[in-house]
Amino acid sequence: MNTVEYARQGDVKVDRVAALPPGLAPRERDQGLSVLAYGEVTGHKHYFREDHVQLFANDNLLYMVITGKPATLYHEEHDPITFAPGIYEVRRQREWSDKEEPVPVCD
Repeated sequence: MNTVEYARQGDVKVDRVAALPPGLAPRERDQGLSVLAYGEVTGHKHYFREDHVQLFANDNLLYMVITGKPATLYHEEHDPITFAPGIYEVRRQREWSDKEEPVPVCD
């Protein structure tokens, strides 16, 4: 199984980082899933099924910790991506509008 330490899947960008920043709180699982983002257009979600993925967040940041073994990110419209164990920063990708302002990418 090939694993990655950074990837993009639709409107989500995931990068490995050295450590969690201070001030993050654990994020609850949604019906047993660790959900990184929900699609505004389709309602689809970017999610992990594995129990060894934990999410942490504050108002502006989302991080995930994968412990022990690799974990796979799923989405209904994209190929799955398997991440190596580690700490990751999760960002919603942005694109520029005609008004020259960044807007979230809708997936």
